[in-house]
Amino acid sequence: GLETALYKVLARTPAARWRTAADFAAALAHPALVAAPGAGTSSTRQLALAVVRRLPWWGKLAAGVATVAVVGLVGVLLLRPKPLNITVSAGTRLAAQPIQR
Repeated sequence: GLETALYKVLARTPAARWRTAADFAAALAHPALVAAPGAGTSSTRQLALAVVRRLPWWGKLAAGVATVAVVGLVGVLLLRPKPLNITVSAGTRLAAQPIQR
């Protein structure tokens, strides 16, 4: 359907892409008429799922932990407070002597 029409737009070779914009518009208007993914070519999503299915349980767990760690690290780096920089000129004296009463 719609996913197949979009994958066809992003195909690497020009021969595998839509020939005209009108063909692409027709595919978007009637996605049920577009050939299913895997009919001739395998989609990227199917390939990624096949790779994940082949991993042992501990490989899936390690990939999940690594993903959570990377997302957490990026979140900490983006959300940490920035230091407040206050610049005072070194040559300015506010008082030469303490005030006496």
